Amino acid sequence: MTFEPHPISVLFPHRAPARLITLSEKLALLSQMGPDYAIVLRVTPELLHETAAEFLRNLVTTCRPRAIVEGPTFNFGRGRDGSVDTLRAHATEYGYEVIVLDELHCSASRAGRR
Repeated sequence: MTFEPHPISVLFPHRAPARLITLSEKLALLSQMGPDYAIVLRVTPELLHETAAEFLRNLVTTCRPRAIVEGPTFNFGRGRDGSVDTLRAHATEYGYEVIVLDELHCSASRAGRR
């Protein structure tokens, strides 16, 4: 699942980060990883107003994920009130696995090196 446009561009258009790639480029890269589906969730003020509990309930009833994969600093829901801990707290109830991946960092001077 990916969000379009970036949530900050809806909340604070003047502070929106520059795009690294277009949505179509992102979907092409995702498709190379072999998923069965890629869901593009349109970001609206209404979506951003949902609490973490509301967002998670809507996600689970609509998409029925078997696993949710996020980084350790992931936040979601109105006011960023949901976290990986929120996902874990509801995993058994909603029937999904939570997978937390370490963050990857690189510096601009090392980017592109192999």
